[in-house]
Amino acid sequence: MASKTKASTSAAPRISAARSSNGFDLTACATRTLSPPAPFAFDPTTAKPSTLPDPTHHHEPGVHWQTLRWDGRDLGIRLEDRGTRDDPEIGLAVFAERPVPEQVVNSLVEELTWRYDLDTDLSWFCRHFADDPVLAGPIGRIGGMRVSCAFSLYEWVSILALLQMATAGRISKMTAAVFENYGRRVRFDGRELFVFWRPADIAAAGEQPMRALKLGYRAKSLVRIAESFLGGGYDEDAIRAMDRAQARKALLRLYGIGPTSVGYLLFQTFHHYDSLDVIPPWDARLYARLLYDTDTADPARMVTDMTARYGRFRALASAYMLEDLFARHQREPIDWLAAEIRM
Repeated sequence: MASKTKASTSAAPRISAARSSNGFDLTACATRTLSPPAPFAFDPTTAKPSTLPDPTHHHEPGVHWQTLRWDGRDLGIRLEDRGTRDDPEIGLAVFAERPVPEQVVNSLVEELTWRYDLDTDLSWFCRHFADDPVLAGPIGRIGGMRVSCAFSLYEWVSILALLQMATAGRISKMTAAVFENYGRRVRFDGRELFVFWRPADIAAAGEQPMRALKLGYRAKSLVRIAESFLGGGYDEDAIRAMDRAQARKALLRLYGIGPTSVGYLLFQTFHHYDSLDVIPPWDARLYARLLYDTDTADPARMVTDMTARYGRFRALASAYMLEDLFARHQREPIDWLAAEIRM
């Protein structure tokens, strides 16, 4: 996919790689400068406070580290905020075990541009809803935030399988166990993170070793997902080019993907800003507070109201509401939200 993101390149002259019993050192480095259209909010784009942390990334204000498997290489990525909301600039550094060819770095830039939605212009959205009673605050605080998902389609579908019917604490333990046993530990730029596990390793292990990690029925899901992706038929680039109806049909063929999870994929992975058709019960309690200042409300009514209010941007509007809510909670705890999180 062609990228409208500006780029300049340089490479570190000295390159080395080393492996120890504790993981791999990634020391090769290539750099780029990315210039997404204004407005752009770096921190809310690269780190979503509403999501559970995982060992593939680390975030500090203005700097984001993550791992990524690309073109058969395990890479470390550093994204650094070097601009302002109205004049954005992102510094990208790529770390690897060996030199990365320029064409691979260029394709990686295109991939990161897609995953972080860096070529989308949100100026109309931010202007049009700047006075909306619900969105005015979020746009003022995080206007320019992009929908983003650092994971590939396979990786995100696997994570969604672990999220099913579990508390935050159990999800964290299950995720950590799979990474410890099947991920790859790497060190770069002073950070130690995991690269996502390979589907071939999960499929080769089979269900029983997965169950030994106390995943329950999710063990079968992880294996089936890995096998389905290894079997082919799921072209992520092809789905990116589809309209929402076509993409939805394709994604519902994935093992374990239903009406709720397909909405997450359509929005976060494939950037359909109108993908808000089903609101799960826990999310509905949060939206009830934000939209109506009540404890509960009918989810179908919420979808209808947000469609009437925000039209083709209804999913993006809902993301602004939730990410701003959790960001405010991080700065100063919100009692009612804390109670919901503990449930």
